[in-house]
Amino acid sequence: MSATVSFVIPAFNERQYIQGCLEAIRREAAACGIQAEVIVVDNGSQDNTVELARSSGARVLSIARSSVSDARNFGAAQARHPIIAFIDADVEITGRWTSTFLQQWEAILQDDNTLTGHQYVVRDNPGWIERYWFGNLHDRFLAGGNIVISRSLFDKIGGFDATLRTGEDFDLCERAITAGANYYEEPGYEAIHLGFPRTLTRFIKREIWHGEGDYQTLRRFLASPVAILAIVYLALHLLILAALIMGSTSTLVQLLLALIVLNGALTWWRFRGCSPVALACNAALNYFYFVARALSLFAVWGSKLR
Repeated sequence: MSATVSFVIPAFNERQYIQGCLEAIRREAAACGIQAEVIVVDNGSQDNTVELARSSGARVLSIARSSVSDARNFGAAQARHPIIAFIDADVEITGRWTSTFLQQWEAILQDDNTLTGHQYVVRDNPGWIERYWFGNLHDRFLAGGNIVISRSLFDKIGGFDATLRTGEDFDLCERAITAGANYYEEPGYEAIHLGFPRTLTRFIKREIWHGEGDYQTLRRFLASPVAILAIVYLALHLLILAALIMGSTSTLVQLLLALIVLNGALTWWRFRGCSPVALACNAALNYFYFVARALSLFAVWGSKLR
């Protein structure tokens, strides 16, 4: 009996990455003798993603433009195998990924309550943001673009929450753990994320979008330390602006010092152990990260007013 897995790949205007993603799956699965079903769920693309995916041998399903959770859930419902791998279109798996799956697939079949995967790795020639920020970043839960899960567990917990704009991967992991899943990170599931931002502008835009899910409900806001800290950053900036308007130099200096100390402490806590250069770069990025996450609140408000 050979190893089998269904890859589910949501895609929206992914012509830049989709062929590389699918070629990596085809190449590495064949090298290990894995029978891989590859499903691309076109999420309302307006470019030639569908044509490129089909020409690369994928089974393409199309839905009207919706959330990434909807796309993943739709693909999972059509998958034929008892183990599902969710891979994003701008991610390329490596030979280490398939070798690890080959070693673990029987155990996952026997324990059909399993959720595993690993954080993304950066490309071989990373930009400075990729190298210092994403290359040293360790999130609490798995990213949705590199997850391996048993169909049984996926169905039991109801899949991804389609009501969430972002944070659906965090939510899936949290619900799986609450349901008693066999949840673990496995570094062997090595996958390269090619869609990490390489400019500060793209970094800020990415984090504004990622933060929107934290402001959808009060419960999600209170459960997110990042969102709460982002509001603290916002409050400090408003107080600094007020001090400038009032001409209170001493208050202004104290507030600026508080912001610098807070940002420095958070950077050290998140990236402790990194080189001094990485810490210095990440201190700047950490500031823009929390500013962007505060702006997510206004993005959510704006979308509700439209």
